[in-house]
Amino acid sequence: MRVIWKVAKKVTKTATREPAIKRVTRSRILPIAALVLLFPCVLRAGGPAWVAGAGYNQGVEGQPLLWTSATVNYYTDQGDLSPILPGPQADAFVAAVVSSWTSAPGVALTVVQTGHLAEDVNGGNIEAT
Repeated sequence: MRVIWKVAKKVTKTATREPAIKRVTRSRILPIAALVLLFPCVLRAGGPAWVAGAGYNQGVEGQPLLWTSATVNYYTDQGDLSPILPGPQADAFVAAVVSSWTSAPGVALTVVQTGHLAEDVNGGNIEAT
């Protein structure tokens, strides 16, 4: 009878204990929850970096400030990008990708392919240091 009582007592203690995973999860969730509640300005995502204030030009208060007349020139390689992407197709691919970035709302950026590099970049003319 005494053995059964010890086994029953041990089983009861084990069943009522929290698993270690729950304790660890709770100890990680509480600091994160505190950060979320106490520091909401740190957790802001997206939006413009600067917004025009009252002292800015008349009529633009509250509007995002844009970088105007910004032009980025880029040069592409003379040769093929890979065996499956020849030079002209690679140029078109880069232009399409850049166009998707620059055509987003609020982007005041112009990106222009100015030409090709002065030499064909390949594995034979790159020095590893």
